[in-house]
Amino acid sequence: MLRDNCRGWAWTRALLGVCAEEIHVCGEEAAVDLVKDLCMVVGEEVEVRKYKRLTDLKVLDYALESIDKVRPGDCIVCFSKNDIYAISRQIEKRGHECAVIYGGLPPGTKLAQAKKFNDPNNPCKILVATDAIGMGLNLSIKRVIFYSLIKPTMNEKGEKEMDTITTSQVRQSQYVLSFKHSLLASAIKTSQV
Repeated sequence: MLRDNCRGWAWTRALLGVCAEEIHVCGEEAAVDLVKDLCMVVGEEVEVRKYKRLTDLKVLDYALESIDKVRPGDCIVCFSKNDIYAISRQIEKRGHECAVIYGGLPPGTKLAQAKKFNDPNNPCKILVATDAIGMGLNLSIKRVIFYSLIKPTMNEKGEKEMDTITTSQVRQSQYVLSFKHSLLASAIKTSQV
């Protein structure tokens, strides 16, 4: 996120501006040198710790192909609020309750939605969200399904660009998601696998 053309400034400000004795930053290996360089400029010490994945990850080689194949414990990742609400309505029409999480929600609402999804006694067992779920929420997700593998972004000129989600991004986003069994990842559309 520090390298993001549109949001990198906010993440940099958050990292360097937080009043704390110690900060823990979780992220991909490629970000280590950038974080070290930023911290060196302001005279802060960096200690890098590497952790082993707590669960296995299996990336499926086929697409889900239909919302009818969604099951309890699934999280469908979308990259727009319009897609989130369209997919959640389709799931609810099939008689399933779902939680919704995206970056623009107030923190309390995100936590309430996460709690609802994680609660074994709550009938809400499907999550529809953006990649905001990878930002510090502990979620009991069994399977991650990408509604699209194309993520629209805005460049520094305000122009819309399309990024393709890579297998390594799928793998890294799984690290913060917790479940006792293997996590599976797929796409809705066959053309995107």
